[in-house]
Amino acid sequence: MAEGRPPLRTRFGLTGILFLLRRRRKGDPPADQGTPPGVLPLLAPVRTSTRRSQRSWHPSSVHLEGLAAGRPVPTTVPPVRPVDALPTAAASEWNLGTDRPMAAAGRWTLQVLLWAAVLLVLAAGAQSIVRTVTTFRTALLSVAPPPWGDAQAQRVATAFATDYLTWDSADAAARARALAPYLPAGTDPALGWDGRGRQAVLFAIPGEVERVGPGRAVVRVDARVRQYQRGGAAGWTALDPIWRHLAVPMALAGGQVMVSGAPAYLGQTAVPAYSRPADPGTDRAVTQATIADAERFFFAYAADRLGLVTAPGTMLTGLGGSVSFVGLDAWTVFAGTGDERDAAATVRWHDASGATYRQGYRLHLVRVIAHGASRWLVDRISSV
Repeated sequence: MAEGRPPLRTRFGLTGILFLLRRRRKGDPPADQGTPPGVLPLLAPVRTSTRRSQRSWHPSSVHLEGLAAGRPVPTTVPPVRPVDALPTAAASEWNLGTDRPMAAAGRWTLQVLLWAAVLLVLAAGAQSIVRTVTTFRTALLSVAPPPWGDAQAQRVATAFATDYLTWDSADAAARARALAPYLPAGTDPALGWDGRGRQAVLFAIPGEVERVGPGRAVVRVDARVRQYQRGGAAGWTALDPIWRHLAVPMALAGGQVMVSGAPAYLGQTAVPAYSRPADPGTDRAVTQATIADAERFFFAYAADRLGLVTAPGTMLTGLGGSVSFVGLDAWTVFAGTGDERDAAATVRWHDASGATYRQGYRLHLVRVIAHGASRWLVDRISSV
């Protein structure tokens, strides 16, 4: 096979095979001696292009018919236009050659815009954080001093009232020394006392706290005091204890609660009228049946031995022998339904001082059935 001539089956069918056989009969030169001048090679190399719009050139059917008839075929090949000169859809319609730089420029512009948006968001967030921190710092600096609890104010006020209401003309300086730590510097610790008389505080009870301004409050203190008069063998005669009610001004300064000035006496709080709600009707049968159980309970309650007189699971604490049971002056079980009842009792106690006195109780009873027998046992106890 001559150089540059591809296999027959790749280009031609039956027509090409018949043409070759005819040339052999006429004495054509062998294929390996080259192609005679003036004759177009049967199979010319085909130029191809990578572009989809450019087609390969090959001999047409006219040339093949001329070769089959024995006519010489002109060797002039129709000029092939350069690939770059061919009008293609890609070049003429889509203009890929010029769109590629534009696409790159568009991508670069989009990236710039995205980064600019991100930077704007970050800048806005930073400004918001700075404004928030500044606002919070300003609020912290402008707020009033931190609140102080009622318990702290009551503790200081009660201790102050105890020292304030205690005096003795025999040692006037002792009171001044006791009051100085509660007061601001420069305040006269005498707080208006003239240095005469004698009085002692038995106990003091803190009361309500009234807030009167930022870092300021007034605390009520109720104190039980005993006063003395001149006279008697010892020089002083003790009087009956009385109540003193104080309004103590308090202030918060430098993180410390202190008394801001002299206190003032207050009057006794009036006791409002009160009407006890009426008790339900009496269950006479249960009342009569449980009198002995009630007496056993209060006897055990005084001695703190409650294991057998309380309902299962009940946790009560007795009086620990501080008093002894004298008797049951009144016992009533109120009407109800089921296995639970309320009851009221009036009990007489006797203590080591030799005194005997009455106290009233409210009890809750539960009926317990065991071994075919039932008993009413105490489940709770409180005051009337």
